[in-house]
Amino acid sequence: VAAGKPLVSGAAIRLEGQLSVFDPRRAESPCYHCLYGHGSEAELTCSEAGVIGPLVGLVGSLQALEALKLLAGFGEPM
Repeated sequence: VAAGKPLVSGAAIRLEGQLSVFDPRRAESPCYHCLYGHGSEAELTCSEAGVIGPLVGLVGSLQALEALKLLAGFGEPM
């Protein structure tokens, strides 16, 4: 937020993926800290919970798409 730069955040664990775009230049965009705070008490790791390989590739591809949309200035963020 302080730097005013957008963040395209992605995560994957087990069979679940998550993608978020945080853009402080947009009034309706939440900041990372507002949404997640200081983290959760019970954080999972891939080595403990597992993760499906193709899911990681899918989340990464979607992150790249969102970053390109931000750089090119077209479309709406996810």
